[in-house]
Amino acid sequence: MLMVFDMFRPLQKAAMTLLGRLKYFRAPPVIVFDPSTYRVKGADVRELLGVLQPGDILLRAYDGYLDSWFIRSSWPLGTGQRRKGRFTHAALYVGRIAQPDRQHAAADISGYAWDQDRRIPAAALPAHREAMRERFFDSVLQPHSDGSWPDNAMVIHAMAEGVQMEDILSFCRCDYLQVLRLPDTFQGVPHTDVAPVFALQPGSAEQRLASQLLADHTLQRHEATRLACAAALGKLGAEYDFACNDVKAFQSFSCAELVFYCYRGVAQWLDMHPRRHGFLGLWPRRLTVTPDDFTETRLQTVWQSRSLRGLV
Repeated sequence: MLMVFDMFRPLQKAAMTLLGRLKYFRAPPVIVFDPSTYRVKGADVRELLGVLQPGDILLRAYDGYLDSWFIRSSWPLGTGQRRKGRFTHAALYVGRIAQPDRQHAAADISGYAWDQDRRIPAAALPAHREAMRERFFDSVLQPHSDGSWPDNAMVIHAMAEGVQMEDILSFCRCDYLQVLRLPDTFQGVPHTDVAPVFALQPGSAEQRLASQLLADHTLQRHEATRLACAAALGKLGAEYDFACNDVKAFQSFSCAELVFYCYRGVAQWLDMHPRRHGFLGLWPRRLTVTPDDFTETRLQTVWQSRSLRGLV
C-alpha cells in the first residue's frame, strides 16, 4: 500500500502545486494561472518604513497587467525618446494622519460623486464632502472604540475610483517600488524655461512660495512638502481623470497629475512640468504627466525595492 502511495506522490505534488497557482475570478468567470507573488517583500517594507518622510513621491509597478503595458507605452513627444516606461503609478506619502486633519479632508473637491457617478448640486456639496470624510476617516482609519486615533502611515493617490487614502502597508503590495524626494533647499531662478500651463491662485500659499523663490529667497524642503500633503488631503474624494489631460483646472486627476498638482507651486524649480505624450510616441497626443516623468526631474531617488536593484 505504501509503495502505491509513493508512486502517486509526484503526481499529487504536481496537482496541488498547480491548484495553488490558479486564480478564479467571478466577473467575468475566468481561471488564470499565476505562479508569481509580489516582488516587494516584507524585508523591503521594513526597510522602506525607516526611510519614508512626508511629501515623498512613491512610484510603483506590477508585472503581468494589461493596463501596465499601455501606461508604459505613453512616450513624451518631441524629445527623440523611444522608450518604454518602467512605472505605472504615482502617489504621495503623507505620513501620519491625525484627528485635526479630518476637517481639512475633501475641502477642495468639486461637485462630483465618483462613488455614485453623478454630479452633486452646489447645495449638496457640503454633505458630499462630509460623506468623503466619513468614508476615509471613519472606515479606512477606523478609530478605536474609545475614540483614540489608530497608529497609521498613509498614502494619498488617484485611482479609477477617485482620489483615495490608503495605508502604506497595503500600498506596498506590488512588484517594483521607488521613492523620490525633493532637494533639501530651493533657490534662484527656475531650473526650466518651460512656462507654467496654469496660473497659481493669487494669495494662495503656493503662489507665495513661488514668489519667494522668484525673489531669490531660499526655500526649505519641508515648506513645500507641508503644502503638498495639505493639497492632497484637500482633494481626497476627487474624480479620476480618465482622459489624463486635466493639468489646468485640476478638478479630476490621474495618479501622476495629482502628485504634480500637489507640487505645482515649486514645479518649475524641480524641472517638473506636463509634456505632450502619445501612445508609442504617436497618438493620441495630450498634455499630461506620467509616473516616469518624475524620474527625469531634480527629484532625488532615496530608495528602491530589491526588485529594482536586481537583488531578487
